[in-house]
Amino acid sequence: MRTIVLLRFLSEPELRESIQAMTNKVSAHAAVLGPASASGGDCDGETPL
Repeated sequence: MRTIVLLRFLSEPELRESIQAMTNKVSAHAAVLGPASASGGDCDGETPL
């Protein structure tokens, strides 16, 4: 299954563009939320139990 997806990715520019657009949205969202969301902590810097 992975091979099929990889071959589609390589052969279909529209698929690559779609995946790139989704990746950019996720990256932008992560940049807005900052390190607090990556660590799983609250915005006040506390680590959850």
